[in-house]
Amino acid sequence: MRLFRWLIPFRSYTIDTAFSPTEVANELRRYVAKPDGIFDQVGPWRGTVSERGFRFRRTIGYRNSFLPLVSGTIAPTPFGSRLSVRMTMHWWAMIFIASWLGMSLFITVAAGVRSGSMVPHELLMVGFVFVMANGGFGYEAGKAERLLEELLPRHEGPATRGAYR
Repeated sequence: MRLFRWLIPFRSYTIDTAFSPTEVANELRRYVAKPDGIFDQVGPWRGTVSERGFRFRRTIGYRNSFLPLVSGTIAPTPFGSRLSVRMTMHWWAMIFIASWLGMSLFITVAAGVRSGSMVPHELLMVGFVFVMANGGFGYEAGKAERLLEELLPRHEGPATRGAYR
């Protein structure tokens, strides 16, 4: 699976804040609705939050297979808390991308063996998979990252200097 790691997009980063883990969890709970039904659209996020971690998705009014699943841990630090955030695609989307990539590479190699050379237009399909997956995920992950950073108020001071990395 490491071979496909550069094609399957993900994003990892940390957020340092002066809030305690309990305060961070409580702040996140204000904006994260529990996934009760299929069509309820309450709050900017849907998922779960605990004192030690979280797992949620952005609430949107449209369908998007590249919408990132935001998960992470909340750990205490001497000056507050550190959130280790990881954004990944849904596993069905990853299977779809991996299958599409596998079929595209198979067709490209088979056509190359048959013709005696790799034809550039056959490689376009592989490039399209890369652009589609990384572009769609990157756009949505950027929106989710900005929204998450807006939900956690920044505190200026010596303990939180450079709080968002």
